[in-house]
Amino acid sequence: MARSLFIIDGHAQIYRAYFAPFAPLTSPTGQPTRAVHVFCTMLLNLLRNRRPDYLVVALDADESLLLRRQIYPEYKAHREPPPEDLGPQEEHIIAILAAAGVPLLRRTGYEADDLIATLVHRFRPPAGGGIYADEAPEITIVSRDKDLDQLLRPGVCLYDPLKDETVTAEGLPALKGWRPEQAIDAQILVGDSVDNVPGVPGIGPKTAARLLQQYGSLEGILAHAAELKPKQRENLLAFMPDMERTRRLVTLHTDVPLDFDLAQAQCARQRWDRARPILRELGLRRVLEQLPDGGGPDGGADQAAAGESTRLVAATSAPGDAAAGPAGGAAGSLRAPDGGDYRLVNTPEQFEALLADLARQPEFALDTETTSLSPVDCDLVGISLAWEVGRGYFIPVRSVYGPVLPLDLVRRRLGPLLRDPARRKIGQNLKYDLIVLGGAGIDLVTTKERLAAMQVLDAIDRKGSFAAAAHALHRVPSALTHAIRRLEDDLALTLFLRVAGAPLDNNLCEQSLKMVVLHRKNSLFYKTTLGAFVGDLFMTLIYTCRQMG
Repeated sequence: MARSLFIIDGHAQIYRAYFAPFAPLTSPTGQPTRAVHVFCTMLLNLLRNRRPDYLVVALDADESLLLRRQIYPEYKAHREPPPEDLGPQEEHIIAILAAAGVPLLRRTGYEADDLIATLVHRFRPPAGGGIYADEAPEITIVSRDKDLDQLLRPGVCLYDPLKDETVTAEGLPALKGWRPEQAIDAQILVGDSVDNVPGVPGIGPKTAARLLQQYGSLEGILAHAAELKPKQRENLLAFMPDMERTRRLVTLHTDVPLDFDLAQAQCARQRWDRARPILRELGLRRVLEQLPDGGGPDGGADQAAAGESTRLVAATSAPGDAAAGPAGGAAGSLRAPDGGDYRLVNTPEQFEALLADLARQPEFALDTETTSLSPVDCDLVGISLAWEVGRGYFIPVRSVYGPVLPLDLVRRRLGPLLRDPARRKIGQNLKYDLIVLGGAGIDLVTTKERLAAMQVLDAIDRKGSFAAAAHALHRVPSALTHAIRRLEDDLALTLFLRVAGAPLDNNLCEQSLKMVVLHRKNSLFYKTTLGAFVGDLFMTLIYTCRQMG
């Protein structure tokens, strides 16, 4: 089997991590860490699930010194400056990668895309004359940047980790309408508004695809300019003096002087234990628990520590009791819940039994599990449901673990219950779920978006600790009880969770804590039962408020 080299488009993935629809995170000292958390989680999932033999990260250099600026001073000149809190997070990410021994490539005057193109060029197959042809691995470029389409060939693909989608040379025509060897011509025609690269006015991606399919190349289009629509022909001919400049801007350099040794990029050489001090200082316990060197946040010394993202455990014991045991096992193994009744529904018989119970419920909590944090760019993995304390269900429609239910079956049988406006749906960020389910052909009808329990818990405990947030439930002033009786459930929960003070009825609080969530250690499933957990907690709190009034 051919070895695999993964090249990460560093700054592009860092930007995506920064703008990911993820709750704000801060370190114990107040530094923002969301981008660090999302990027590191993406990278560790990549290492765990894709198992590359080699890994390298390509980074952009100072934009003011780019060679392309010498060609066209306005290149990228209109871009807004990056957010102030992005720079420090980027530095943390680079420090983490360097500590772990991941090679970082950067060269003044060039962009990350040029470095990637140079590596792809060096590792051409023997017939292509690559200088490292004898050790040419299969290359996966971790990016969705359209500028990299020109690099696609057999043995080179693009991979989008958030969508979990791969683009190959064979698949590009169906996706874009042109072949890899036509990608530069397509970029010349269309231009790039993001990088401020001029193109032919009035020609967008669809028109460019049609023209390239009809005439084969930009040269062929020019040779048949008389056959174009009058305005199109006028714009194309008027653009001809700038055409060569645009070509130089969009064509990637394949000859960047790089001192790169493939052996240094072996994933087996990585030492993630050396990154622990940085991650620990940033308070990224969730990332620490995913490190491939095993153990908990302290490299195995704290195997019993309760991790929020990889264990998703709610407190089930009185203060002072031992924490839940380690998740343990290889990726793909499942740990039975320590409490509660959490059920995987992956057979038609189980599904029908679930539907029969759900049809009797006037309200229920739900959550979607997906392949991405972006609701418009993801695929549905499964749906979590809960309507009573201590019990939750997960319906998988996509999995590498075992049987799943056909999406068509779920759409046909569960859809009517989700569409029923008479049934109240409760969840975390139902706008996200509405978009995701809609993309899967399932309509979700709800009267209004419910309070996001996770966000409220985070407002109590900025560290995101479920246990600490749940512990805060014991500090609600009993004086609020009177006011809560007169409030709608959502507003009652807001007060119930946000105000700290004297103890409330401990029995009611303990009832809301008696739940634990099934653990799955996999990138696609790291929060598969989150819906059941949130729904369970949410529903318990609602019932608690009702008991109070």
